This record gives sequence, structure tokens and C-alpha cells, in this order.
Amino acid sequence: MDNLKSVTTVKFKPKIHINRRTMTIIICSVIFAIILTTFIAGLCITDNMVAPNFSQKNLAPSFSHLFGTDWLGRDMFLRTIKGLSLSIIVGTVGSAVSAVLATIIGIAAAMGSKWLDAVINWTVDLVMGIPHLVLLIFCVWQRFNRLISRTCRYSLDQPCTFNAKRSAANTFPTIYCSVQKIRAQ
Repeated sequence: MDNLKSVTTVKFKPKIHINRRTMTIIICSVIFAIILTTFIAGLCITDNMVAPNFSQKNLAPSFSHLFGTDWLGRDMFLRTIKGLSLSIIVGTVGSAVSAVLATIIGIAAAMGSKWLDAVINWTVDLVMGIPHLVLLIFCVWQRFNRLISRTCRYSLDQPCTFNAKRSAANTFPTIYCSVQKIRAQ
């Protein structure tokens, strides 16, 4: 029996096994807690806390100003938290309104006539294409704007435009006539 007492027993701690579902719930809870904390912190920040303070402008990051201050002396960390809180509010309200509208329109499409369903589906397809359409228009507008700007600058550098400006002529008709001459060439 003495031999048995000298044998030491080793206890193994059971390994904690977290499956994918539990890990997902933990991660989502942490993200939700961070978003909720940011939202509440942004609501607690008053306008006086982010008001300009010219005696503290352009300070480097420190413990009193975690992100430093801007050229008006405003605390950049507080402004960031306030902006994040506002973004959370806008995103939440936008999502809620979209969900309500989608529910109403979906019910109307399902319970209405085939004609109403076709109109709603066509409208959805149209709206889904709008972001690309807006981007396309913006890109074309930018190029067109640059083209017009360069053409006008070129025409303003021409001798006939310079002489017209010296004689106190109206600028717009002068540029228009110069652009027409350039197009004719």
C-alpha cells in the first residue's frame, strides 16, 4: 500500500471547447457592446465639449487629448466619437425606414395584381441601377467640366480675348465667341 501512496496523480484540466455558433454569438455581442458604448458616449458629449478652444489648438496626442486637437483647438477624439454616434443614428434610422418600406412594398406586390407586381419589380430594378447611373453621370460631368474649363482657359489666353477684356467687353460673350472659333478650327 505504501507504493500506491507514492504515485502522484496528474489531473488534466478539461479543454474548453467553443464551437462556431458560440464564438459567433460572443463576437456579435462584443461588436454590439462596442457600438452601443459608442452611441451612448456620443450622446453624452455636449456641444461645449467640442467647442473651439483657441488656447489649445494643434496639440499633439496626449492623455488629455487622445487624438490631439485641430486648428481650432477642438478635441479630435471627442469629435470622432460624436461623429460615429451620429453615423450610427443615421444608419439605424435609414435601415429601419428601408425595412418598413420594403415590407409594405413586398406585401403590396404579393397581394396586388400582376400589373402592380410588374410595376414594383421594374421600379426595384430601376433603383438598383441608380447608383451606377449616378456614378456614371458624375464621371462624365467631371470630364465635361474639365474640358469646358480647359477650353475657356485656352480661349482666355488668346489675343482676341485679351484685347476684348482690355476694352471692357462682357466676358461671357467673349468666351462664347472664342470657343465657337476654336470649335470651327
